[in-house]
Amino acid sequence: MRRRGVLLFVVIVAVLTFAAPPASAEFFTDLYLGGAFTADNDLDAQFGTTLQLLEDVEFDSALVLGGRVGYWFPRPVYNTLGIGVALDVSYFEPDIDAQTVEGAQTVGGVVSVGDFVVFPIDISVVALGLDLMLRWTLLPSYDFPDGRLHPFISIGPAVFFTEAEDTTNFIPGGQSDSDTSLGFKMGAGVTYLIARNVGIFGEWRFTYFSPEWKFNDLGDSGRLETDLDTFHFLVGVALRF
Repeated sequence: MRRRGVLLFVVIVAVLTFAAPPASAEFFTDLYLGGAFTADNDLDAQFGTTLQLLEDVEFDSALVLGGRVGYWFPRPVYNTLGIGVALDVSYFEPDIDAQTVEGAQTVGGVVSVGDFVVFPIDISVVALGLDLMLRWTLLPSYDFPDGRLHPFISIGPAVFFTEAEDTTNFIPGGQSDSDTSLGFKMGAGVTYLIARNVGIFGEWRFTYFSPEWKFNDLGDSGRLETDLDTFHFLVGVALRF
């Protein structure tokens, strides 16, 4: 399951890395890594005719890897605000470990509340986003006519490809399912050029989407659904063409 997600991620990063043509216009490629921190959230579960609402389920912190390729449009000399577009891809694994949570269960119209055990679920995410970007060009000089310090912000839609591998929440155990969801991403950061075409950057990012995975449970339908609200803290290398 994870090998398919990793393979998809590697292929997309390779395309992004080598897609920018060598030209005098300002195309760019960024490569980055960092941490992904997914907020606790409710998990809606279905086991045949039994419904459960599991509250404040914890997701693991994870390593995030990614890259983007884009283009900064020409701008008037008097205007220090630049506009660009970028295609971004990232990969992270917000797994669910075994835990006991509070929740509610509905069976035959009867609702009961109490503690419920959630068994481990391995989750992998490949995010493919289209960003609108704005940047400010600060600290211009003879060697850096477009500035050496570039604060930036980004926002845009994203498609999230997720796979979930269950352990023993559903019977039989070891089932997996994939989901494709539309969500969004936004971020802010700053790039510092150490040479005219090479820089380093730091970035804060937020992503949001709602995956749903379907399983079998003793021959009946099973389902898991949640919201993934994830904060990413990234560092990377910026290449300008």
